[in-house]
Amino acid sequence: MTVFYQPVLVLLSIGVAILGSLTALALTALSQEEDAGQKGFMLANGALIMGATIWSMHFVAMMAVEFPIVVNYSLLETLGSVAIAIVATGIGLYIASSSAMGKLSIPFGGVLMGLGIGGMHYLGMGAIRGCGLAYDLRLVAASVAIAISASTAALWFAFYKRTVLMSLGGGIVQGLAIASMHYTAMAATYFVPLGVDFEISKPIFAQSVLAYMIAGGLSAIAVGNLALLTMIRRDPLTSEQVQQVQESFRRIEPFAPLVGEVFYRRLFEIAPHLRALFPGDLADQGAKLMAMLSIAVANLDKAEDLHPMIAELGRRHAAYGARDEDYGLVGEALIWTLEQGLRDAFTPEVKSAWLATYQMLTGTMRTAAAELQPVKRGFMAPMFGRRAA
Repeated sequence: MTVFYQPVLVLLSIGVAILGSLTALALTALSQEEDAGQKGFMLANGALIMGATIWSMHFVAMMAVEFPIVVNYSLLETLGSVAIAIVATGIGLYIASSSAMGKLSIPFGGVLMGLGIGGMHYLGMGAIRGCGLAYDLRLVAASVAIAISASTAALWFAFYKRTVLMSLGGGIVQGLAIASMHYTAMAATYFVPLGVDFEISKPIFAQSVLAYMIAGGLSAIAVGNLALLTMIRRDPLTSEQVQQVQESFRRIEPFAPLVGEVFYRRLFEIAPHLRALFPGDLADQGAKLMAMLSIAVANLDKAEDLHPMIAELGRRHAAYGARDEDYGLVGEALIWTLEQGLRDAFTPEVKSAWLATYQMLTGTMRTAAAELQPVKRGFMAPMFGRRAA
């Protein structure tokens, strides 16, 4: 049985794959700069969009196929293919973005994503009703290999350096990986007449209309998420928040030794396991803590000067095995200390400004830390100047 393709819908399917992949990788990459709650939401959102992108590309591409007979699709197998895409790519994105498996994170994530793309495609093809299917196994293997290798390359672009251009390249490569896998798999497929007559209900909408509806829906979701990310990332701190943080810090700076002591006392109350990292006198650590905060606060409105210093601090954390939960504990102790020192001056607005500042600083640190392979060493010491014993 010979089938034909509508070129416009073929191009549309590739565009859908690239746009959706860009959005999913952007969400996943930026999730590593957020706190635990926001990270989970953004990662789940990225996984959903990536899974939906794979399925939407497949759907639009199948609508581009003109069959000489009427065909339809099984709902159960179609839903199963969507689930495979979401689950497999979600796990792959998590592993690659969080470096959960060290140096193997990106390759392992790429394998999972590639298998997810392949599994979604072939289960989705099995949903076709109205004709039989036969496959060239060599091209089937080639299609899966393309999905795995290209997905691995895309994850490397998106998460190895985490720059804007690298993430953009990762999205394009991932989109092309999805499309290349699909069309290679289609080349491996032979559509076979069943040889028996039976009735299949015709679709309510024309194939091209369905394709444009699905493509339009996914595009709206992707563009909306990208626009939201742009607004969120445009101004991490407002000028008013910078002023609030700088003015409140000037109030406590004259009492730097006491502030450092209170901070460490509170930190060890909520995280006693960290006390072992500081066997000596903590006065020197407190002084280094306040010196670091003084420089950071003074340069909040000079991102180009502040960013390299904070990024280097993040890389030092990575060398000692920084963990996300430690960032949260440090932030909790810091906010509590500020509240004790500022009292009534620590208004909800000032607290919000400090929380935004801490999130911005630790986001930069986490991004820089992702460039290095963590080593299982103490975390807190390099932040405040002393190497763990």
